[in-house]
Amino acid sequence: MWTAECRQRAQKRGPESMNHSIRTICCIGAGYVGGPTMAVIADRCPHIQVTVVDRNVARIAAWNDADLSRLPVYEPGLDAVVARCRGRNLHFSTAVEPAIAAADMVFLSVNTPTKARGIGAGQAIDLRWIEASARQVAACAQGHTIVVEKSTLPVRTAEVISTILSAAKAESPSSRKSFAVLSNHEFLAEGTAISNLETPDRVLIGGEDPSAIEALAAIYGHWVLVVRRLFGTVTGKRIAVLGFAYGLRPTSSTRPKPTTPARPPPSASAATCWRKAPSWRSLIPR
Repeated sequence: MWTAECRQRAQKRGPESMNHSIRTICCIGAGYVGGPTMAVIADRCPHIQVTVVDRNVARIAAWNDADLSRLPVYEPGLDAVVARCRGRNLHFSTAVEPAIAAADMVFLSVNTPTKARGIGAGQAIDLRWIEASARQVAACAQGHTIVVEKSTLPVRTAEVISTILSAAKAESPSSRKSFAVLSNHEFLAEGTAISNLETPDRVLIGGEDPSAIEALAAIYGHWVLVVRRLFGTVTGKRIAVLGFAYGLRPTSSTRPKPTTPARPPPSASAATCWRKAPSWRSLIPR
């Protein structure tokens, strides 16, 4: 099985050995974002083994159903993409831990509902599933792993993920685990998700590790002509990604105009000053 081979290779790999080459991907979350995104990546990158994992047994069974009309997500063209890849280099499974252990890159595409209780109820995003997924990656990953947040998440989510992963590494200093965290905003619209993925008007990747950014950019590079790379701190990169997501354009100067009360974002190299409203402050949850 390919997973056994990948697990053996994972024991030996380190950040210096990846050299922008990703052979195995695990996506946690088989929902509207994770399923179609991984299907298109598998279709355009047949040399990469892609496994989508989810604890929802019924959902995984639907993804594996021989009747493609029963896929849990309906999008025009999705059934054809799944038909080409499923069983070849696209897999759907409830075996989360082995898939994480075998992966060079892990996408986090879990549900992010609005908080129902507590501070921010009815407004703030509930990150419990993102945090739980990050802890699972920290526990199961082998060697060097690139972790990609693939959803519409608040600015400081990458910082939370990095903190969880760093804490896990600190608890086991003798282990060979290491992590790089990236932000990869999604631009899927209902009814056109497959065309959005196959012919995107923009792909944004934010992060601190240039090697990790280039590894993800190389994947998209198999079918996307231009991939926008954003470098900076875990907070600044997300501000930049959200800024470009909302169609904002950064200027070349970090100096705010006299009429602008706001100071530059935390990472001037990732995002400086935006030409038009909303300001970067409005992108940070309060």
